Amino acid sequence: MKTMFGNEVACYDMERTICDLVRFRDQIDVEIFRKAIAQYKKHPKRDYQQLRLYAKEFHISKRMNELLDVI
Repeated sequence: MKTMFGNEVACYDMERTICDLVRFRDQIDVEIFRKAIAQYKKHPKRDYQQLRLYAKEFHISKRMNELLDVI
């Protein structure tokens, strides 16, 4: 993706970001975690299938399934 200055930077999709939040949950403020999950849940372009694929790849399927059960 390009910044407003024309520099290319790497960026992640929402699902990868949610996986990172789940992976590093102990290092993240609880309120930030809750808000991110709530916003993801409301987002019209969320992709639970992609989220599950990332979770499997990062070996967090069990934690992700627990989270998705709550959602």
